[in-house]
Amino acid sequence: MCYSYDLDGNITNLMRDDGNGSGIDNLSYTYPASGGKAINNRLNHIVDQLAPNDNGKGVVDQNPGNYTHDKPWCVPI
Repeated sequence: MCYSYDLDGNITNLMRDDGNGSGIDNLSYTYPASGGKAINNRLNHIVDQLAPNDNGKGVVDQNPGNYTHDKPWCVPI
């Protein structure tokens, strides 16, 4: 398994294999961005660069805006 993160700690890529070197997933995590920087650190969608393999493992690509989030939590002052 191989992970990578952006400077804000958001996962950006995840690569998995079946233990024998055959790829299962090559995931790219996308976040709303402005000027190349993620805004609000909230996942938008995931894209798998590999097609699901014959054993049915793997993630199917998702459409942008696949995730919804609650409003940010805050304590009134």
